Amino acid sequence: MMRALAVISVIYNHAMIIDRDGKFNPSAQVNFLFLRHWTSIGLDLFFVISGLIMTIVVKSYMKKPSGWFNFFIKRMIRIIPLYWLYSIIVYGERFIIKHPVTGGEIAKTILFFPILAAKNVILPIIGQGWSLTYEMYFYSIIVIFLFLKIKNIFPYLLGLLIALALAGYYLNPPDVLLKFVCTPILIEFALGVAIGVAYNSAVANFQKLNKKLIKRLSVVVGVIGLVLMLSSMNLDSDHISTPFYVITDQHTAMLRSLIWGLPCGLFVLGILFMELLFDINIPKVLIKVGDASFSGYLTHILVILVIGKAFERFNLLNGDVFVIVATLAATVASLPLYTYVEKPLLNISNKLFFKKAH
Repeated sequence: MMRALAVISVIYNHAMIIDRDGKFNPSAQVNFLFLRHWTSIGLDLFFVISGLIMTIVVKSYMKKPSGWFNFFIKRMIRIIPLYWLYSIIVYGERFIIKHPVTGGEIAKTILFFPILAAKNVILPIIGQGWSLTYEMYFYSIIVIFLFLKIKNIFPYLLGLLIALALAGYYLNPPDVLLKFVCTPILIEFALGVAIGVAYNSAVANFQKLNKKLIKRLSVVVGVIGLVLMLSSMNLDSDHISTPFYVITDQHTAMLRSLIWGLPCGLFVLGILFMELLFDINIPKVLIKVGDASFSGYLTHILVILVIGKAFERFNLLNGDVFVIVATLAATVASLPLYTYVEKPLLNISNKLFFKKAH
């Protein structure tokens, strides 16, 4: 459900950005408070969720001799095939519209890490793929701890993530690669890890929990997180919503982690424990959209652009209608893409590396 909220937020954000190109009549949504920038918060929600999921998942790899390798391969399989497939499609689309792809964009798409970017920021072919760089970095740190066969990696993982983030903030290295390695965005993953540790502990000691107290606390924490998330809509978040500044300015990255990441962490913590202790039925449509969130994240810009061309073709100039239709269309399009492209590709990739897909 939370992944669904995150991806819809990101899609909505990019629909409003494209709406600002001047092709449509002014949109009330775009000009409502700082909604246009605020909806970037979906990405921060993704980072927290990623930290949470990896903390729950990684336990099954900690006791296996080749756990680090299997974890690494599973993460690569989950990201790379689909990401590269859609990158090739976007490459073709940009070739057709005569918007050439640079060598730097290709290198960033293949390598993920900003190895070739000494002073300048280079985005991948799929622009929003810049966030996957941080995902892959987070996975790589986990792989190192698994490789070292540390009995309980979580305290060390949390300590390293926070130490790197603080070092990056206070030292503010000039080199883009060093900024990346020490980005304060790691705090958002650390929040997810901390939530995952608390959740693992709660599940392991479920019978001993003071369920009445935790029920109340989960509601309070979840509501506080949601209120803080919504309240930040009143802040001018243009700077912290722009990838260039998040990547190059450690102060901006830290602000984003505190203004958006921390409230997202509280929201996820509250919702997670509410789900554990209350009888909650999550709407199936949100679960399906959440499952398809990676497909939606990678393809939504193309869908929004197609909707934009259709609106122009039929002289539909209402910006508000465009934003809503484009958001719905990109969200709905992710469902068949997940079923007929992402899942089969994932199964094929798993069979290539493992005896059976799992």
